[in-house]
Amino acid sequence: MTLELDPATLRVALCLVLVTTLLLFYAVTYRITRAAFVGHWCLALLSIGGGTLLYVLNGTQAQRWANPLGNAVVVLGVTFAVSGARSLRGLRTPSWFLAVPPVAALAASWWDDAETNVWSGAEVVLGLVGVLSWIAAATLWTDRRGDVARLQRVVGAAGALFGTYYLLRLVFFVLLGPDDAFFRRTFGAVPTTLAILVLLIAITFTVAALHTEQQTMDLQVRASRDGLTGLLNRQEFLRLAEVEARLLARARRPAAVVLVDIDHFKQVNDQHGHDAGDQVLRSFATSSRQALRSTDLLGRYGGEEFVFLLPGASTAEAEHVMQDVRLHVTGAGHDGPPVTASFGVAPLEPGERVEEAIAAADAALYRAKAQGRDRVVVAEG
Repeated sequence: MTLELDPATLRVALCLVLVTTLLLFYAVTYRITRAAFVGHWCLALLSIGGGTLLYVLNGTQAQRWANPLGNAVVVLGVTFAVSGARSLRGLRTPSWFLAVPPVAALAASWWDDAETNVWSGAEVVLGLVGVLSWIAAATLWTDRRGDVARLQRVVGAAGALFGTYYLLRLVFFVLLGPDDAFFRRTFGAVPTTLAILVLLIAITFTVAALHTEQQTMDLQVRASRDGLTGLLNRQEFLRLAEVEARLLARARRPAAVVLVDIDHFKQVNDQHGHDAGDQVLRSFATSSRQALRSTDLLGRYGGEEFVFLLPGASTAEAEHVMQDVRLHVTGAGHDGPPVTASFGVAPLEPGERVEEAIAAADAALYRAKAQGRDRVVVAEG
């Protein structure tokens, strides 16, 4: 006894499952966070479900418009999946890219005797779905960001599987035709609907996990970074600096700690407003990042004070670098008032705690202020 599944019933069931998944996904994930890639995936689910539902009208008088429109909407859904993958990478998708594939599918289906041919425009539609799925998969696979990249590769693998299935459908459609028994068993409406159902649910739950992982990473970044300047906050700087100090001590390498204070910062706030003061802090942070190495640690120590750790640098080398930073800061262009800064430099000896070196740098900074500010002073001794 052979169990025959009705394609129309399966498609309606697929639509119901996708609608339920979409509503849950929207309510639990997108409505709360409004993440761009989550929104694109909601649109992808909506489009694929809507296009599949239109296929139910095949064999009726509405087939002439429902079949081409269903093909176009399904292709639009896969296009949204591509734009979602790109948004996850921080890439923008041109509006024409969202429009061209669905229009091509609609045109190919409309002119291929859509009134009597349920496979109208199949070569174009199957090819577009397969290629677009692979583009989305490749976009996710080329990202390299720890745990997030691992989850992205899971979604990318599902997208690649989906794309491969559709490209194989295209190959066997051309070679065998839609009426071939092997094609119907492997790539017909029933197996395809089941494949879409399984893959879309799997991708949806993985996307939800990916979004949770990304939120966790964002929270970790916010907890470790100063919200105004983007530099490390005091607590995170001290933690990372102690780790770096232990590594430097084992390698017997020198290091220097620098404490920086923006000169007359209170006057900037009083005379120009706190917005101007914030701009000064942001400009100083940007100038410091540009002048220092990627291996140096930069942190906002509090208020208008900043702290740097320069691994591998002697006090003489650190003094020279800070002179460059001082000149860079003084000449930095920004909308606020002119800015100068005072610098205190101290060595970080092997086995010495970072707080002790910061205290020495603070004493040097105090001397820099006493000597007239806008200068670099090295700790005594």
